[in-house]
Amino acid sequence: MSTIRDKFEKLPELAKPSHYTITLAPDLSKFTFDGQETVDIEVCAFVDLCFILKPTNNLRLHASEINVKKASLILADGSELKNLEVQYDKKWTTITLDLRKEVSPQKARVCLDFVGELNDKMRGFYRSSYKDAAGNERFIASTQFESTYARLSFPCWDEPIYKAKFDISLIVDSNLTALSNMNAISETTTNGKKTVKYATTPLMSTYLVAFAVGDLEYIEDQTKSGCRMRLYTVPGKKEQGRFALELGTKAIDWYNEWFGIVCPLPKIDLLA
Repeated sequence: MSTIRDKFEKLPELAKPSHYTITLAPDLSKFTFDGQETVDIEVCAFVDLCFILKPTNNLRLHASEINVKKASLILADGSELKNLEVQYDKKWTTITLDLRKEVSPQKARVCLDFVGELNDKMRGFYRSSYKDAAGNERFIASTQFESTYARLSFPCWDEPIYKAKFDISLIVDSNLTALSNMNAISETTTNGKKTVKYATTPLMSTYLVAFAVGDLEYIEDQTKSGCRMRLYTVPGKKEQGRFALELGTKAIDWYNEWFGIVCPLPKIDLLA
């Protein structure tokens, strides 16, 4: 006997993100991460190719296996709706923020504090293990957000139609390497922890966001256009990645020539 599956639900088209500021602090011993996030949004609705402004008393976005500790909304006039109730929908992997009143169309900022898990499922923000030279088990954390797994790492509008720019910061043990899409623009160390802040990304969908943390070493090359290429591995393995790095560099050169468009990123990192 056949059954009718529930119809897939997209997010209600009441708001769209324009910019995320995300700080994550992964703990490779507890397999968790703490996060803080602000998202600049416009309250509106998409209808065909036009923007139709529409009031709303709630905001829904994607989040899965994330516990939101604190939520607020800062309105265009500077006022803040604090301690918003968060409703979880595990089936559709969403959260709904109850604004407690109707908010008119405007630019606003969503502020969230949350906790998540460094899972072992090879999706979202996940952990992998390896043996070091002494035979001890070590861990690294990395991301796999395609196609809909960014929501496992931070609350977001996790559909490719919603494009935004991202400012990422990672707080990690000072002896570890922390990577993200863009080049690091600052690094500060306090009490054995370092905070690495990265340049703002181009406009892009959530599934393209990436970061990695671990005890890593690298080999380096450069494309003809000057894009820095690095291949990162766990200690003692970097020379095994030499062929992959050479091939990756040549591939970027080929695509630059074929499309007549130079890769706009200052660097590309490969992680093995």
